Amino acid sequence: MKKRSYLVCMYLLLGLVLFSEQSWSQGKIVGKAKDGKTGEALVGVNIMLVNSSLGAVTDQDGEYTILNVPVGTYALQASYMGYSKVRKTSVVVSQNQTTRIGFDLDQSAIETETVTIVASRDILHKEISGSQTVVQVEQINETPGVVKLEDFLAKQAGITRSAG
Repeated sequence: MKKRSYLVCMYLLLGLVLFSEQSWSQGKIVGKAKDGKTGEALVGVNIMLVNSSLGAVTDQDGEYTILNVPVGTYALQASYMGYSKVRKTSVVVSQNQTTRIGFDLDQSAIETETVTIVASRDILHKEISGSQTVVQVEQINETPGVVKLEDFLAKQAGITRSAG
């Protein structure tokens, strides 16, 4: 019984040491992102460790904190809509230390492809409650054997001719 409780204690101590070692071999990165021209804090800037899932978003003061960063050297990138991306390389994270990295972002124009919109008339009329078919002049002209409008209508589904 003593041997079993001894083994359990050893496993618990080993787990505690490994867990504490893992948390001790981490650091954090903090900083501020601001407009490079005005110096105004930028809210909502994405700060990411390149090739990693670690990152943060700046708060209302333009400040960010990335916790639990493993010890090592990283590239850090800041991106924000309407601004050029900024990348800082050789960012060193030391054990139980805070690394401070600030970003000054410059505004940039966002270029997109030209979009052409061609206006057309609304084929569906919302004020009509029943079904409706809109016929273009080209359709009538291209239908073989049509001389008059009645000839075209007689060839359409759902239209019957009444005697009278």
